[in-house]
Amino acid sequence: MKIENLKVVSATYELYIAGEDGKEELMEKATEETPLVWCQGEGMMLPAFEAQMEGKEEGALFDFVLKAADAYGEYIPEGLMDLPKKMFFNGDGEFDEERVYVGAVVPMNTVDGQVVKAQVCEITDEQVTIDLNHPYAGEDLHFQGKIIAIRDVTEGELKAIRNPRRLRRRMQQEERRRLRRLRRRRLRRMRITPTYSRHSPETPPTRFSLVSVSLV
Repeated sequence: MKIENLKVVSATYELYIAGEDGKEELMEKATEETPLVWCQGEGMMLPAFEAQMEGKEEGALFDFVLKAADAYGEYIPEGLMDLPKKMFFNGDGEFDEERVYVGAVVPMNTVDGQVVKAQVCEITDEQVTIDLNHPYAGEDLHFQGKIIAIRDVTEGELKAIRNPRRLRRRMQQEERRRLRRLRRRRLRRMRITPTYSRHSPETPPTRFSLVSVSLV
C-alpha cells in the first residue's frame, strides 16, 4: 500500500534545524512506540511535507529538507511587538502571572476579529513583548524517518477529522506542549531570561485584543 489521499500513515521521524553554530540540533522526535500519525490529504500536515510523503510505501525511509518558505515562512521582525502590560490584566485588575509568563503561548484577537497565537518573550514593569512568528519561522526543517504503517481511514476517523471540534482540541493540546518544548531554544537565541515558569495545562489561556497587528 502506498501513501495517497485518505490513507492513515504512521511514521517515526527526527526533526533537525540549524543551531547558532551552524550544526543541526534535534528539535523533535517520534518513535515506533509514539509515532507521528496523520491522514494524508486532509490538511493535518504541512502541504510540502505531505508532498514529500506521497507515494511512499510501508518500510520506506525518508530524508528531506523543507525550506522555510515551504514550512512556516520567513521570520518577520514586525511580528515582535511590545504591548502595554495592562492588556494582560485579569478580572481582578492584576497582571495574570499564571497564564502570561515568558515562553507562554497565548491566543490573541486582532482588530479584524482573527485569532493569532503569540509567544511571550519578555516581561518588564511596563510592557510585555510578544512574538507572533511561529517558533520555526525562518528555519529550514530537516526530516529523517521511516514509514511504519499505512492503512485506509475509517468512516469514524474521517468524520472526526472533517468535523474537528474534539480533534482540534486534542491537536491544540499537543501543539501547546510542542511549543513549550521549543520555548527554551527561542529564549536562548534571544538571550532572554525567563521571568515566570508557572503553567497549568488544564487552564486555557486568556484571549486578549490587540490594538494593531502587522501580520496574521
